[in-house]
Formats: sequence, structure tokens, C-alpha cells
Amino acid sequence: MTTSQGISYFDSSVILRYAIGHELAVRSLAGFSKLAVTSSITVVECLRVLDRWRITKEISDDKLVAARSLCLKIFSGLRLIPVDETIISLASQTFPIALKSLDAIHLASAIQVRSQSNQDITMLTHDAKLAMASIAMNMAVHPS
Repeated sequence: MTTSQGISYFDSSVILRYAIGHELAVRSLAGFSKLAVTSSITVVECLRVLDRWRITKEISDDKLVAARSLCLKIFSGLRLIPVDETIISLASQTFPIALKSLDAIHLASAIQVRSQSNQDITMLTHDAKLAMASIAMNMAVHPS
């Protein structure tokens, strides 16, 4: 899927699957839109997961180094949305779909970006509940 207009919001599941070469990962992160964003919590989520996998030996050292390097490269190409009082307030509201705290922060960040930019948002996620909540909030979702 390529979107030439609007903003692409990347959640951590998409970045992690891509970075480790997961078989169900989005094949390329390029070409979604010129403006790609994510919450600053994505950096923490991705690097903590990789570190947890290192400790539990769920990933080889070689794969870890490559995945961490790729994550850092991806982060450098994304606009990071800070988790501020507005995001916390939005994430604390009731959504049509029950979400975990970090997913609520992702959705609130996307809502805030959409509100400030007046552009459509495509939510890139592998999380089913975040995808449903994004659709309920009138966002396109990929992968669908």
C-alpha cells in the first residue's frame, strides 16, 4: 500500500517486525507518505523489546545488532511526537475499543497529529485492537 497524501503513523509492532525480518512484516517502510510519525514511546517500546529478547536469548547477537541498528535508522526518519499533557489527556479518554495504555497513547498521538495537521492518517499496526480503534476513529489502517 502506498499513500501519496496524508500522514503515516507507525506503531512499534510494524517497526519491530520490519527490523527483525518477520515473515508477516510490511515489506518496505518507504513510500507510505512523505510525513511519517510515531510517538516517542515507540523508541522505548522497540528498544526494550529488543533488550528483553537479548536477555531471554530469543534473538541472536547478530540479529539483535542488525535489528537495533535498523530501528535507530527508522527512528531518525520519523517525526517523534512527544507524550505531553494533551496526549495524556486524549489517551485517558474512552475509546470505542478497549485499549492498553501504550496503544491508547499511540492512538491519541495519531489523533493529535491529525487535528494539528488537518490531514488524513494511515495507522500502520499489526495490533488488532489498535487497528479496530483506529478504524473507529476514521483512520485508514495498514496492513488491513
